[in-house]
Amino acid sequence: MTAKVFVAHDNRVTISCPKCKKTKSVDSARIKGNILVRVKCPCGNVSKIRLEYRRQYRKKTSLPGFYRVVSTGGLSGASGFMTVIDLSRNGIRLKFIDIPVSLDEGERLSIQFTLDDKNQTLVNRSVVVKNIHLPYAGAVFHRTSDTDNVIGFYLMQ
Repeated sequence: MTAKVFVAHDNRVTISCPKCKKTKSVDSARIKGNILVRVKCPCGNVSKIRLEYRRQYRKKTSLPGFYRVVSTGGLSGASGFMTVIDLSRNGIRLKFIDIPVSLDEGERLSIQFTLDDKNQTLVNRSVVVKNIHLPYAGAVFHRTSDTDNVIGFYLMQ
């Protein structure tokens, strides 16, 4: 089994042995680029860890939704169906079912999807497209506050 370990902003990573529970903080700068790493504990246990360089936890999802291009750079008003592939507090990864004719990085989308929580919470957000590899796109939420309780609580489930 491979454990996922998040790399801190200072490139430090804390590794815990699954056998003896001993922990050690290590500088990951020398192994940067390697995502899957074999580590050996002084107790003799050898395990694999996956280094995660993302700042926020991403939850894999498959949430159907709707998008509309609202910025003027591309085909303003273009809309269609999409699926939320993964979700974090700051961003989202989309898969377009109806691929927009023109979409550029920096464009703003209005998105709507329903969470698969017990309340079937409807989420309406504005996002800014950061990367495009059609039919996929990565985007960050465009908001005035860093707090989003609805998505935060959903990610903790």
